Amino acid sequence: MTIFITGMHRSGTSMVTRLLNLCGLYLGPEERILPPQADNPAGFWENFDIYIINEAILQKLGGGWDFLPPEARPGWEQSSGLDALRVRAGRLIEAFDGQEPWGWKDPRFCFTLPFWSSLLPESKVIVCLRNPLEVAGSLMKRGGHSIALGLHLWLDHNQRLLDQTRPEQRLVTHYDSYFTSPQEELRRVVDWLGWNISEQTISQACESITKNLRHQRSSGEQGRAKFEMPAEVTRLYHALESDAGPVYNKQHSAKEERQISGTGSPGPPLPDSIADGRRNDPPEARTLYAEALKLVDARKFEASITALEALLEDFPEHAPARNDLAVVHFETGNHSEALRHLERASELEPNNFNTLRNLGSVYLTVGRVQDALAAYERVTLAEPQDADAWFMLATANSQLERVDDAIENLTRALEIEPDHPAAGKLLEALKRQTSS
Repeated sequence: MTIFITGMHRSGTSMVTRLLNLCGLYLGPEERILPPQADNPAGFWENFDIYIINEAILQKLGGGWDFLPPEARPGWEQSSGLDALRVRAGRLIEAFDGQEPWGWKDPRFCFTLPFWSSLLPESKVIVCLRNPLEVAGSLMKRGGHSIALGLHLWLDHNQRLLDQTRPEQRLVTHYDSYFTSPQEELRRVVDWLGWNISEQTISQACESITKNLRHQRSSGEQGRAKFEMPAEVTRLYHALESDAGPVYNKQHSAKEERQISGTGSPGPPLPDSIADGRRNDPPEARTLYAEALKLVDARKFEASITALEALLEDFPEHAPARNDLAVVHFETGNHSEALRHLERASELEPNNFNTLRNLGSVYLTVGRVQDALAAYERVTLAEPQDADAWFMLATANSQLERVDDAIENLTRALEIEPDHPAAGKLLEALKRQTSS
């Protein structure tokens, strides 16, 4: 029996996979496991061969990890265009023969699972669930994605996953449960898989839930503003919550403020002005913006510029569209246009700290270091737990030769996020500079 561990990106799939790996799940030879990176220092626990095949499937269908393949129609998994990948996948499956229990983790399974299920029909699926606002906030911090795009991706991934699995085939496990009663939740998962695992093994595995992962969870609770999510996201999240098991539901019932449709919902650190502005957008603007985001997400830059500019002709005060248009212009090398749209977006929503972060980065790129410093000072004042903002503030201070201030900023960043690689390297460089 094969186990697929999946769910939307930034939903704890790596953490759950490592826990199951420590309980005996074989993921493949060590040299074929993707190494840790800055945005996931605890490791991805993904098999490189699975990653390559899944990426190839998505490309064949005209999509990517962050874009629903537009050509994915019912029965696509049997397409003759995938024959070569099917042969490659078959060889990989043969290599795992005799390695029970074994399985793979990849958020891309949300899209590619029909392909693998056609080869492994008796598989089981672990669905990793996390609050969609937290996911969107994590994507925003990691890659600058807008909250609207993050929520759209969350909906796409989870709806697609539900559509292609049977209720008896899947188990939903919630990210939050591993920070309240990790051993109880892990026991629930391994029992559902039918594994005979000792309490000692469960306990030792749960020690792998690092402080850094806890930081990501706890820091996200601070300073979050109200954000009204699309109704379809709310409905799907509530449906998945109901399947998340007794550990999560006991905790969830005790804390009514965590319901995402309520005024105390947990989410990313967004200012109220963003939520209010999005609520007041006309339906036509929301529709146009959603379509434009798909183009941005697919990295179809020319088409996305055209779509966003058309939206702004009719809705010139749509700040999120200006922010995203600026990001596209920046990625295509048009820094002056990026700066123009970001400055206007910041005027429209002066407390939108995502826009302010982007503005500070562009200021640094074009050499307006003093302006970048002012932008990041505002961000760190409003969001003192944002390690990346402290790092960028340090970068600006170091360029202005304010070394002591930069060291103080970096020290603060590392207090918040001890494994922040860029902050650690810059701090070492500045300390060497002051000691020489």
